[in-house]
Amino acid sequence: MKLIKGQALEDLCANIKDCLPPNYTELDIRLGNKGWVEKERSSSQRIHCLNPKDWNSHLKPIDIPNQGYSLPAWRFMLAETVEYFDMPLHVQGIMTLRSWAAKSGLEQSSSLTLKPGWSGYLILELFNSLATYDLLLKPGLAIAQIQFFDIGGEHE
Repeated sequence: MKLIKGQALEDLCANIKDCLPPNYTELDIRLGNKGWVEKERSSSQRIHCLNPKDWNSHLKPIDIPNQGYSLPAWRFMLAETVEYFDMPLHVQGIMTLRSWAAKSGLEQSSSLTLKPGWSGYLILELFNSLATYDLLLKPGLAIAQIQFFDIGGEHE
């Protein structure tokens, strides 16, 4: 597995829809304008059962306005990225939250791996870990980064 950097990274990013020019070793990932937040809980529904086929029944879709969405303290949301990926069969990507975003109290709930051959928008799993402050999340904000690795195998 070898880190893709420099000109090879620029060439790879030419196939990613709506991406910024990459840094030498990574690509910034921006918050899009589509998200999902928790529905109001009814008195009869107190548990959300974990089920890979029904992961979002407790969520409602939202449009994140240009002025931003205020993620309340201790709350979770999903948010789509601006960038659309079409991963080559020999490339894997690893996404991490930018350190300034983590220092501000934002957490990415799990690591994200972009698998070879996968395509789509990334869905970020965001959590406000602050106890007393809301976090203002605006579309276009570069809150994460991806490093890409050539894992060998079939090249397109």
